[in-house]
Amino acid sequence: MQHSLQRYFHSRRTLLSTMVITASGWTSSSSYPPTIAQKSTTQKAALTSGATWCPEQQIFIGGTVPNLNNDRVERYIDQILNAPENDNEDEDIPLLRIFGYGSLCWRPDGLLCHESVTSSMATALGYKRCWCQKSADHRGTAMFCGIVCTLLSDEEVHDIQSTDSDKHQTYVTEGVVYNVPRSIARELLEELDFREKGGYARDLIDVVVQDNNGDGEARVVQALLYRGTPDNPAFWRRAMLDLPFAAGTNDAHFFSVIFHASIRVTHLRKCMQSFLDISF
Repeated sequence: MQHSLQRYFHSRRTLLSTMVITASGWTSSSSYPPTIAQKSTTQKAALTSGATWCPEQQIFIGGTVPNLNNDRVERYIDQILNAPENDNEDEDIPLLRIFGYGSLCWRPDGLLCHESVTSSMATALGYKRCWCQKSADHRGTAMFCGIVCTLLSDEEVHDIQSTDSDKHQTYVTEGVVYNVPRSIARELLEELDFREKGGYARDLIDVVVQDNNGDGEARVVQALLYRGTPDNPAFWRRAMLDLPFAAGTNDAHFFSVIFHASIRVTHLRKCMQSFLDISF
């Protein structure tokens, strides 16, 4: 009996380790992306950037992640990395701007903590923070993935949760923009590519920035971010449909948990920042 159970679970483990989400059109091939009929945005981006998805580890390997909006992303990065030397102190020096909406808000590490990097509060208009991204490297394993957040556009949210009541709703996500000097930009991108290898891709969006911790003048800037689109291999579509908090506000979920568990919490703001990736 014991040997039969071992063979059964071994076969199930082998099957699970080679499966990739088929609902998004992904295959079980160890090389990503497929060579036939690339249909999704993430697949096409990975094909162009040379990103390779490993089904066994549930991550992009080789230190490369896809670029969404390839031309815009590559042009933006190229303008930063290859900008001519500027001896005029009155002219702005190009900075690499990174928008953080999740753990980058409360747990920046590596070069994001460099003394030359500054940060500002920022708001992404037309995007919603959703808890629907599987994680095998930060919140779980390849066999039992955890769940982390991603950023979805209004259109992506509406396509999944198509209801007449919110189809014209515009979402807003608050976060942090990091201003990175060119001298460390290339190395920082390598660090972030490794950190966000669990299905995320680079994208470029407009964000509203307020300097001086929200007291300064608001302005719109372009910022690079890492997000998992609905067609990435680690996206958990069912979470958007079955879990009310996945596409709801993080604070609503948090307070619901506290209420039903009858837990007394002190330092509430610190807990929310630490565990729910919320920045204030």
